[in-house]
Amino acid sequence: MKKAREVLGEAIGEASMCWSEIPKGIFESDRASKIVDHALLALQDCLPTENESARNIVKRFSLICDAELSLADIQWLTKNITKALADCREALKGEK
Repeated sequence: MKKAREVLGEAIGEASMCWSEIPKGIFESDRASKIVDHALLALQDCLPTENESARNIVKRFSLICDAELSLADIQWLTKNITKALADCREALKGEK
């Protein structure tokens, strides 16, 4: 499975070649890498917080499953989903 940084880097690289006449010269990979880093940081700021995401997941789960969840169930799910999302976000930060 590709990492977010790799996917974004490939997309930026491919987009940089969308010219009718492909540019010539030396590709500045360090500069391209910095663009990817800045884009990843900007994307993280656009994402909902882990807790907001967890609440949305629980809400969708309740609707899809027509489940009757107790307050304790909702709190447990929200807490554990929030932790899982935070772990994923930390893993993404470690990809840099």
